[in-house]
Amino acid sequence: MGRETVKRLLPTVLTELALTGGCMVKPPVPAATFEAADGSHVTVYTMQRVPKAFGGEEYVFLELARGGQRSGRLEIDINGRFGDSLHVDTSADAEWARAYVDINPPWVGEVVPINAGQGGYLFKSYALGETVKQITFPYSVIAYVHFPSGLVLNHSRGSVEERGTILGLIAELPRTQIIRFRRVEWRPTRKR
Repeated sequence: MGRETVKRLLPTVLTELALTGGCMVKPPVPAATFEAADGSHVTVYTMQRVPKAFGGEEYVFLELARGGQRSGRLEIDINGRFGDSLHVDTSADAEWARAYVDINPPWVGEVVPINAGQGGYLFKSYALGETVKQITFPYSVIAYVHFPSGLVLNHSRGSVEERGTILGLIAELPRTQIIRFRRVEWRPTRKR
């Protein structure tokens, strides 16, 4: 970072420090709540990780409330700046949550394995001429959460196969999935 950049950013950084009392991390705040038909709901919490002057990245947590009981907050992502595009579905037994974002406009292309699937997956764009395939990807799954066990399955914790099949870019959100050998039936939620 050059001297001119530091001079330009210094007033903003000092303002952030003054507003947060010198603390660079603000406490978690509720960002959205998604309610299922049975009254159970998942609350999304965000906590500032990096000051807005440096990109404003946030920790993102999910917490389940069901029948007067609350789960602990489980961290699903550290780069969250999802805004209104984040959605959460819950399972029929209210034990699982699926957090995903809408991609608007959807990406068109294909997801291909790197190093025969051992090195992960790469998106190739049809619009950029990288592929002739035209698969539409309107969603990106950020994480799956199993509240009773505390399991958070996200990009950094998923297997290579999971990162290429159930995490990341998704062409369709299935109503039923097998996640870590468990059958999960999804139901829609309503954002309130």
